[in-house]
Amino acid sequence: MSRRTLVISDLHLGRGGLDLPRALEPVIAETDELVLNGDVAELHLPHHRDAAARGVESLRRRAERLGVGITFLAGNHDPLIGPRRHLELAGGAVFATHGDAVHPSLAPWSPSAASLQETYLRRLESFPPQERTRLESVLSASRDAASREWERTALARGSGRPWRLLARPLALLRISLFWREYPGLVADFALRHAPASRFVLVGHSHRPGAWRIGGRVVLNTGAFRVPHQPHAVRLDDGSIALVRLIREGRRYRLGAASPDRHWPLPAPERIAARTFDGGTRPSTAPIAEEAAATDSRLAPVAMPLRAQT
Repeated sequence: MSRRTLVISDLHLGRGGLDLPRALEPVIAETDELVLNGDVAELHLPHHRDAAARGVESLRRRAERLGVGITFLAGNHDPLIGPRRHLELAGGAVFATHGDAVHPSLAPWSPSAASLQETYLRRLESFPPQERTRLESVLSASRDAASREWERTALARGSGRPWRLLARPLALLRISLFWREYPGLVADFALRHAPASRFVLVGHSHRPGAWRIGGRVVLNTGAFRVPHQPHAVRLDDGSIALVRLIREGRRYRLGAASPDRHWPLPAPERIAARTFDGGTRPSTAPIAEEAAATDSRLAPVAMPLRAQT
């Protein structure tokens, strides 16, 4: 009998609103293993931390009661929720990580983007030169940047509230540009750090979707916060699918997988490292997805540079 694994992300427990652990019980009951791919809880700021911790414990108890295994991967809002920052599934065909580490500033729209990048690069440079390109080093640097940033902003009680973006139109434009670039950044990251992967699972940007880039499919599970379009990646019976989580009243349920968001997983013996041909990254055209959020004719807004390796 095959086992089902579900991957979701960006619950941001502790922000109030719907009781997500309770609301997700019908979803949890449909799986054998639940992977929470970063930003599960707002453990970074004192005024959210207690509620966030209660939410995490509630999730643990419900999963345990239902006999479901649970794995927490750390994100930039909960960098210390656990030691793991990535996970390989299906014999290495599937690579999961929150996605903040694909950019050295973690969140280019943040008013602290420059200091985040500075901390990230300083931490990366603390490793011997031959270790700076290793996945573990990159993830350690991004964890350190997130941790230091939240230490500095611990007293900023309004930090991260979506309505505050309305007073920062440049940040909104940066988010739009990041949405357009993010699938390609994720594909580049996987090419460098998980070359055997065929599917890369992320969250972080809050924009759900599926993009085929070269020999990989990038799957983003969206978020339970703004813009409130949570999805899940489902692995079972030798296949992988991106499905919507549909809210009905105060509960969520799994939607059905559409044919264009459902793929067979390769047999283990066919999983081998491969690289893109040529020196140009392939198109980041989405699969059955809406058009890019930003018109390509817009002049780009300066973003912190990628780390040089």
